Amino acid sequence: MGIAVATLLAAGQRLTMVNPRGAPLPTALPGANALFIDREGTGLSVAGAAALVAEASARRMASILRADGLAADELAACAALAPDAVVLPQIVSASELTGALAAFDPDRTAIIAQVETVEAVADLDALIAVPGVAGFLIGPNDLAHAMGHPGAPDHPDVAAAVDRVAEQLAGAGRAYGLPVMTDAARTRWTDLGAQLHYVPLDTFLTLDPTP
Repeated sequence: MGIAVATLLAAGQRLTMVNPRGAPLPTALPGANALFIDREGTGLSVAGAAALVAEASARRMASILRADGLAADELAACAALAPDAVVLPQIVSASELTGALAAFDPDRTAIIAQVETVEAVADLDALIAVPGVAGFLIGPNDLAHAMGHPGAPDHPDVAAAVDRVAEQLAGAGRAYGLPVMTDAARTRWTDLGAQLHYVPLDTFLTLDPTP
C-alpha cells in the first residue's frame, strides 16, 4: 500500500498537489507532497499515467489521479493503476458518486469528489453524506462555465458559490480544497482550512517555497 491519503486528510494534514501538465519534473519540488496526474481531457495515456504513479512513489509523494470521466472502463483503468487517490470529475448527484465509488477498494485508493457542476453545488448536502469519500476538490473554472461565466472563475457569482461550498464542507468537517494560484490565495485558503491545494507546475515554481 502507498500513501494513505484518506488517513492524512482525516488527521488534518495538507496535500499540495502539483500537476506537471506534460512538462518534465524538476529534481526537487520543495513544499509539494503530491503529484496530480490528470487524464481528464488531456490525452494522457494509461501507460503515461502509470509512469507518473511510479514517479510519485519514487519521490515519496502521493499519487492523485484524475479520471477522464466516469465511464466504467475508465474507472476500472484508474483502479488498476493503484494510485493513492482518484479524483472523480463532473459529479452531478449522490447516486452517481455512490456508483463510481463501487469501482474502487477504499482500503487501497482514497476517493476525492470534484464539486464543479451546478448540480453538485445544489446537492452538496447529499454528496457530503455519501460514505467513503476522503475529500472534495472544488473546481472554480468548470463551475464558472457551468454557471454561464466561461473563463471567469473570479466572477462575483462564481466566487460566492465557491465560498459557500467551502464553508459548507468545512462546517460538515469534510476535507476540501481547490486551485491555489498565488501566494495570497494559498494563504487565504490555508487559513480557511483547505487541505487540498491544487497547482499547475509552472505556477507552483513561481510560489514562495517556504510559505
